[in-house]
This record gives sequence, C-alpha cells and structure tokens, in this order.
Amino acid sequence: MIEKKVTDLVFKKRRDVFTSSVIIANELEVEHKDLVRTIEKLINFLCAGSPVENDGIFELNRYSGDRYKMKFIKTTYKNKRGREYKSYDMNRPAFMKLVMQLGRYKKAHKVQNSIIQAFFGMEDMLLNIKNKNWLETRNETKAIRGEYTDIVDEYIKYAVEQGSTFYKNNPQFAYSNFTKVTNKALTTIASHPLGKPIRDYLNKYELIQLSYMESTTIQLIEIGMEEGAHYKVIYERVKVALKEIADFYNKTNPFKGRRLEQ
Repeated sequence: MIEKKVTDLVFKKRRDVFTSSVIIANELEVEHKDLVRTIEKLINFLCAGSPVENDGIFELNRYSGDRYKMKFIKTTYKNKRGREYKSYDMNRPAFMKLVMQLGRYKKAHKVQNSIIQAFFGMEDMLLNIKNKNWLETRNETKAIRGEYTDIVDEYIKYAVEQGSTFYKNNPQFAYSNFTKVTNKALTTIASHPLGKPIRDYLNKYELIQLSYMESTTIQLIEIGMEEGAHYKVIYERVKVALKEIADFYNKTNPFKGRRLEQ
C-alpha cells in the first residue's frame, strides 16, 4: 500500500484538471504497481499497440474534440522511503476511460463516482459562471452529442445483426429510447418546462453531468459490442449506470438546493 497523504482527489495542472494513479490506488486500496500496469495496457490498447508520447504525455482523441481529449501524463512520485517510482496523471476523459477497466476492484464503483464528482466540482470552480462560458459549455455538450449519435448508429446496426426486426424497421426508436433514459435520470437533477429542450435549462454543473452521462453511454455501448453482449443487455446496462450516476449526484452535489448562475 502506498503511504502518501492525499488531501484532494483532483488537482489543477496545465490548464486542466487531473487525478493521479497514486490517488486512485490509495482510494481503491490496491497496489500502485498493479494499477500502473492496467493504465499502460489501456494506453497500449487505445494507441493500437503503438503508443506515441510527447514529453511523457499521451494524448488520445478517440471520441470528440480537443475539450474531451484523453490525456495520460507519465510522471513520478516518491514513497515514504524517498524512492522514486513511475506514476500517471490523467484528466477526466482519460479517467472515465480507465474506470471501465477497474470493475474487478471491490471499491471501484464508490471510488470512480467520488473522483468524477471531484472533477466536476473542481471544473465548476475553475469556470467563470457567466453567460459566455455557459454557452461554451452548452456547445461542448453538443460535440459529445454528435459522438453519441454516431455510437447509437452503430448500436442499431449491431442490434439488427443480432436479429432485431424492430430496430430494422424502426431505427429512430433507438435514439429516442437512449434519450429518454438520459432525460429520466436528468429530471432527478434538474427540472425544466415540459416540451422544452432540457439542455437549455441546465446550469453548467448540470451540463457537465449530462456530458458525463452521454459519454458513459458511448463507452458502455462500445464495450458491450466489443464483448458481443446482447443489444438488450447493453441497453439495460446503460439504464442502470445512468440511474446510479443521478442517485450519486443527488447525494453528493455540493450545489444541491440552489441554482447556479448561468
């Protein structure tokens, strides 16, 4: 077990918010060297077996624009004996990808939600909550939505290949079904006038939650298809995951009970 004081789950670095493999290992109560191996296997996989680093930084742009680029930064830390070991810092998109590999750890679900919420809190504090920045955040979530639509397209083809005549004849229902699941989870977080686009009534903190939900959906669909899971099983996984995110948000939201300025 790594002996290192950790006062925060995330920190500001290079104009971005990061967590570290040391923090994650401490929170999971696992050997740091084992987690590092998992991270390096993930980087190797994401780079198609040929990792390319620039001054210790691995940047991966698998799903969307620069705002959501995954960043793994190779660095070092010293243990209590002063010995230096390799470690990794990672931003939120990179951490969100890593958490999909941590399911075997007993505390994985609790830790991933705690760190993700810490990312959200830090990012919100760093943002100047004015209309201009809210619009920028709104536009960024639209970028994720484009990737979300693409992966649902793939899901429809996948379901049809598995014999779904319903999605073959009614592909539009795949989009509406996933959107309904997301909006249902969001309604426990924020209210909005019926019949109006929910995105237009979310503050920035809630828009980040929406982005996380849609990113989670993207990843769960992709992983499910890679595993060869039944398309209905994939849909149920998404439903459960989004409900858990909303439930956790409602328990831990530091801004609960007051609306943020947009």
